[in-house]
Amino acid sequence: MKKAKIINIYYITPFENTYGTTYYHKLELDNGDKIEIGKKGELQTGWEVIYQIVDQDGKSEYVKAKSVSLQDYNNANPNEEIKPKQASTTQYKADPLKQASIEMQVCLKESLTFHNLVGFEKSLIEDRAKEICATAEYFYNELLK
Repeated sequence: MKKAKIINIYYITPFENTYGTTYYHKLELDNGDKIEIGKKGELQTGWEVIYQIVDQDGKSEYVKAKSVSLQDYNNANPNEEIKPKQASTTQYKADPLKQASIEMQVCLKESLTFHNLVGFEKSLIEDRAKEICATAEYFYNELLK
């Protein structure tokens, strides 16, 4: 884990998804590191960042880093790395019924998207229910291949 001030910002790219906007920055820091890091807001020169390097492939002058909370930074041993949190999706893979339910829900949603019915009135969806379900079942069978 490291803490350093930003001396140059070379690149900011916003990326939007269902969790909001993440801004990916390429930064030069006062400790000599050049990192690429994603943050929920745009960073500015002179600000401090707390980070941990997660990927040093040697192909780019910028190494990939992830943010570390101030609390984790203050509580950690200086030589200790923060272990990544376990993805919560792994718990569903242990339960085949839950996993199958999630997969079918995704297929049904994609079927509605495929038929351009997302956000439409319930009656319109009911009129085409057999067609929508058949498409969802097709998607599900393709997923299982």
